[in-house]
Parts: sequence; structure tokens; C-alpha cells
Amino acid sequence: MASKHRMISALLFVCLIRFSIHIYLPSGALPRIIAHRGASGYAPENTLAAVDTALALDAAVIEVDIHQTRDNVLVVLHDRTINRTTDGSGKIKDLTFEEIRQYSAGRWFGDPFANERIPSLVEVIERVKGRAMLLIELKGNHSIYPGMERRLVDLLRVHEIEDECILQSFNRTALMNLHVIDSTLTLHRCILFDLPVLHLVLDRTARFRPLEDDRFIRGVSVNRHFVTERFVRRMHGLGKTVHVWTVNKTADFERLAKLKVDGIITDYPDGYGMAGTSSRAIEHRIFESVRIHQAIPRLTF
Repeated sequence: MASKHRMISALLFVCLIRFSIHIYLPSGALPRIIAHRGASGYAPENTLAAVDTALALDAAVIEVDIHQTRDNVLVVLHDRTINRTTDGSGKIKDLTFEEIRQYSAGRWFGDPFANERIPSLVEVIERVKGRAMLLIELKGNHSIYPGMERRLVDLLRVHEIEDECILQSFNRTALMNLHVIDSTLTLHRCILFDLPVLHLVLDRTARFRPLEDDRFIRGVSVNRHFVTERFVRRMHGLGKTVHVWTVNKTADFERLAKLKVDGIITDYPDGYGMAGTSSRAIEHRIFESVRIHQAIPRLTF
């Protein structure tokens, strides 16, 4: 009976949320919504709980970050260490997958998520395939994670999900390596901003090479503070899509939608958390995300 009530509650919550974005966000043609590290406003970032919640909220795209363990497993985590988002410590490159899985990746967010673990990329792919696009951001570089680009492409091919993925990175060399391995991949370059007059692009370092030279790049992911109408027009003129990070306020969403950006990366893929909702209402969303995560294997949306 409790299981039945949980399933009904999850279904009702999802039905409500599917309409909420139209209440809180501007009408008309909207950018596609990209769930930042999953629905990280409602569940611990880069966990299966966050991915499940994003899927239930009908996110068009789910963004995750990847690193590589000492035994060459691609894992989903933002930082180079497990210190911030788990109850363990250490650099990912120095730990095996089995060692990483000993620690909770959700307790920091709330006790209901204490059983969450750092997922492998394979686990996320199996969750998302056929249900949403997957935006995978490569962290680190070849010297830290040797062979990661080849390992990633091989994994995508095995799971036949290349056409359902966008791969992005702040590291231009990593993107070039991916392009050499497979020129059909959809690649996006992450940047803070660019100054075309000086041919300056700032990603993690300043580079005097214009985005026009990145012909193999199909899109850019840029910080919300530096997006202008001129920049969007210029990128569209180059045939590149524009994604913007990280947008958690309605005012920012409305401004960027008017600029006709292609995608908005947000912690709140339902749009609800953007609207200045009370902390109590957000807590209710978090509670419901636990219900969704528990019910997801038995539900089809």
C-alpha cells in the first residue's frame, strides 16, 4: 500500500511539474532546458537521484561531469577530489572505483540521500538513453587522465548513444583529441567570455585565437554574465549553438530567452526554483525528488 501511494504521489508530482515551467517562464519559443549535474537543485549533484529527478521533470538535456579513476573507470563527479560531495577524501585519479563507492555522495545534501554513491558514466547512460540528450563535460586533461577521450568514445559506441550525446570541455586539446578520434561527434567548447576585437577567448586560460578558428566545434557553453545579443548573433552566424550556464533566476532566464540562446543550463529544470520560491516549497520539491528516485524503476513517463 505504501509503495502504491508513493507511485501515485510521484505521478501527480510529475504531472504538476510538467506544466509549471509555462507558469514561471516567458511564453513563446523557449530555449531547451538543460539539467545542471542532473536536477541538482532538488537532489545531490551528479548522482542517480539527480538524474532520475531530471528525467521525471522532462529535462530535454541532462548535463554531467566526468573524471577517470585510477583503474580507468569513467565516473560522474564535478571536482577532482571527492572531498566536497562525499564523506571521503582524496583525488579521483588516485582512487579505484571500488574505493570511491565506499563513500556516500548524498549525505551532505540530506539524510534521505545517504545511500547515493558516485555513479559510473555507464550507469548514467543506462538511465538516460532514449529518454533525454546527455551533455557530458570532460574534466581534467590528458596528463591527469591518460586515454580518457578514447575510453569515452569507445563507451559511447558500445552503448550506441553517440547521436544522443553532446561532449563539452574547457580544454580545447581534449576537444581536438575527440574530433580526431571521431569527427562526427557533437562537440561544444566551454568558455567564460571572448573579446573578438583582440581575438581573445578566456576558458581556463587566456587564448589569443578566435572562436571562428574552431570549425570542428558545433557549439559554445558560456557564462551567463557575458552573453550579449551580438555574441549570440555571431555564434549563430558561425552555425554554432549557444548554451548558457548556470541560470537559476527567472530574470536571467527571461533575458537570455529574448537573446534567443539555444539552451539554458540550470539546477532547476522545472523552472520552479527560479521563481524565488520559498525555502519550504523547495524543501517539498526535495522530498518529492526522493519519492521519484525510489519510484522511477517502476514508472514509465
